[in-house]
Amino acid sequence: MQRVREGEQTWKRQNRSGSRTKQRRVTIDTLYKLQVLQDTYSDKADLGLILGKLLDVSLSQHRLRLKRYERDLREFEERYGMESATFYRRFEAGELGDAMDFFEWAGLYELREDIYRAKLPGSALEGDARRSAG
Repeated sequence: MQRVREGEQTWKRQNRSGSRTKQRRVTIDTLYKLQVLQDTYSDKADLGLILGKLLDVSLSQHRLRLKRYERDLREFEERYGMESATFYRRFEAGELGDAMDFFEWAGLYELREDIYRAKLPGSALEGDARRSAG
C-alpha cells in the first residue's frame, strides 16, 4: 500500500496538465482504493463478494437509467412518429430545426447510447433490447 501512495505522490508532481491528468488521477485513486480493500480483506472470497455486490449495484443503476431513457425516448417517438435513430441522424444533419423538444430528445438518445457503449460485462444489460442500430 505504501508503494501506491508514493507512486501517487510522484505522479501528481510530474503530471499536472489537463484532462489526461484528471483521468490518470482518477485511475490512481481507484487503484489505491482497490489496494486498501485488498489489504483490509485479505480473504479473496470476502473481497470478491464485496466487489461483486458493488458491481451489482452499479449495473442495477445502469439498468434503471436505461429503462427511464427508453421510456422517455418512446414518448418522443410516438409524439413525432419517428424512430429515435432516424430522428438523431436527421437532427444531426440539420434537417429538423431547433425545437427544444429535439434537443431533449437528442440528449436522451446520446445518454442511452453512452450506456450501450460503456464497457460493461457481456450480459450486464441482458433483457434490455436495443430499439435502434446505434
